[in-house]
Amino acid sequence: MFIIEDDEELALKLPSGEFEIPLLIQDKRFDANKQLIYKPVNLDMSSGWLGDQILINGTPNAYLDVKQTMYRFRLINGSNARMYLITIDADQKPFTIIGNDGGLLEAPVTATSAFLSPAERLDIIIDFSGFSIGQTLTLKSASFPYGGDPSSGSLQQGDGFDMMQFNVTASGTKAIRFRQRFR
Repeated sequence: MFIIEDDEELALKLPSGEFEIPLLIQDKRFDANKQLIYKPVNLDMSSGWLGDQILINGTPNAYLDVKQTMYRFRLINGSNARMYLITIDADQKPFTIIGNDGGLLEAPVTATSAFLSPAERLDIIIDFSGFSIGQTLTLKSASFPYGGDPSSGSLQQGDGFDMMQFNVTASGTKAIRFRQRFR
């Protein structure tokens, strides 16, 4: 993943350094020996190859210890065919969308969910300052109706599942408020 910044973006005072995390989301299939396999069958060819395990930055059951402050996450869907409906926890806690494939948005948008299609990117801010130390949040893909053919994998398109856990482990610096107008 390449991170591209310019002077205009740096002037926005978005979370950076340890508070800016790229997340490459992929679904993969593994055999009984935990070896990566890619053997598409006819059904995969017609409806899209879907894995049955979700990896974040190449890691299954990923987690991140976070401080009570704002983080910028640069999400990229590196899956062959899987779409994700990004949410935080089952009750869909809000997050802020600041960018997508077209770059930074004109203004930030508060959302409780957002679709992420293959090869698409999404730039979001999650503010952990309102959560207690010891609290856990989960980045999920919520279930959504999908009328396509089922894949040959056990995790179907449109199924809901957990992707990554955030563990609030320390107090953080005061959340920096970024500019509300981007351009």
